Amino acid sequence: MKYIDLVADTEEGLKKGEPPFMFRALSLAYQRKFHEAAKEYAEGGRADKAMEMFTDMRMFDEAKVWAEEYAKTHGGGDISLTDFVNRQAEWAEETSDYESAVNMYVQAKKFEKAVALVGKNNWRDKLVEIMRVLDVKDDAKVIQQCAGHFARWGDSSHAKEAYNKLGDHAGLMTLHVQQNQWDDAFALLKQHPEYAEKVHLPYANWLADNDRFDEARVAYRVAGRSEMSTRMLEQLTLNAVLMRRFKDAGYYYWLMSEEAADSLPKDSRALLSDDDEAKLVRFHELKDRSEIYYAYDYVFRAMEEPFSSCLPSTLLNIGQFLLSKFATHDEMPMGISLSYVLITIAKHGEALGAYKLARFAYNKLQSLRIPAAWQAEVDLASVVARSRPNVDGDDLLPLCFRCSTTNPLVSVKGDVCINCGGHFVRSFVTFEHLPMVEFH
Repeated sequence: MKYIDLVADTEEGLKKGEPPFMFRALSLAYQRKFHEAAKEYAEGGRADKAMEMFTDMRMFDEAKVWAEEYAKTHGGGDISLTDFVNRQAEWAEETSDYESAVNMYVQAKKFEKAVALVGKNNWRDKLVEIMRVLDVKDDAKVIQQCAGHFARWGDSSHAKEAYNKLGDHAGLMTLHVQQNQWDDAFALLKQHPEYAEKVHLPYANWLADNDRFDEARVAYRVAGRSEMSTRMLEQLTLNAVLMRRFKDAGYYYWLMSEEAADSLPKDSRALLSDDDEAKLVRFHELKDRSEIYYAYDYVFRAMEEPFSSCLPSTLLNIGQFLLSKFATHDEMPMGISLSYVLITIAKHGEALGAYKLARFAYNKLQSLRIPAAWQAEVDLASVVARSRPNVDGDDLLPLCFRCSTTNPLVSVKGDVCINCGGHFVRSFVTFEHLPMVEFH
């Protein structure tokens, strides 16, 4: 059948005016008389076809001879030899002789194929050799690929060499960021400030991932992404509450309140927009939460730990402060136990002479679901509290330094004077009222 096809192709080719020697050579090749076929091609001035024939047969030594012959008779030797070497390289690649294929691709100046094979086989030293012989003007794309392979391998030194060879500052900046080379990134940023967006946000994320949260907050703000700083603090706060690190939760709420305050107009005489009013409300809410969690940490540790460094008077003051705060909230903050606060007030109030407050706390405890281990003790203490006078010691009652009114230990109005409404200012060491008055 193949000879019938050959005859048909010959007839059709001759009709089209193709030279007869081409078909004589093809006929000889079909008979596996390759050297005779090559001579036919050569006599017809087509030594390149002889080279192609031997290359297709993977007879590379003969193909090289005819490639050189074609170069002598027609010139353009580099082109024909390059084509021959390229075909030989393709054959080597097909047979998985990758090292030979790479060398031949380089010889044929098929650098892109050579780099692809080197990258596939992770031959770092070979890629360095190739990268250094590449021309920036003609092979910029291939040098870029070299830099990509070096970066993938974590070889920042040679990746940097490739980017510097290209003069690709953007690529070099990306490399520094990907490798977490922040000193180098910021040094380059000083020379090229237009790449600020490439550096500040990834740097902030890296700081947050490495638990350097205070630095991350600053970095997010420098990057113009203060909302990410807030989101990070919200997550930290939630984690702190779930892990019962209430003092940390208070600290994070305080940081968020500072961010809210910083977003408000600095001029106290400026009119606030609706958005500013919302930010002001948020500031007060966050500040309030920070104070509650900070204070509750003392109560929690006094209940959970065998020893406490707090004085009974301090714990009583903290309990009053927390109850006053809870009075102005619709629901309890997450993670805070009202029963812990009440039992603290009841125990220390009774010991210090705040009998009315202690009775209130015990009565409130009996309306709550408390641990079964507490129930008998609370019931007994509640009965004992009823035998005490239903008053608090005069020396315990807070005095308003604004209107000189004596206030109850706990008020449903919050931590304010029941007469003039002035806010009490507390020491966050002993939680006592300080003799301070706010002026407007």
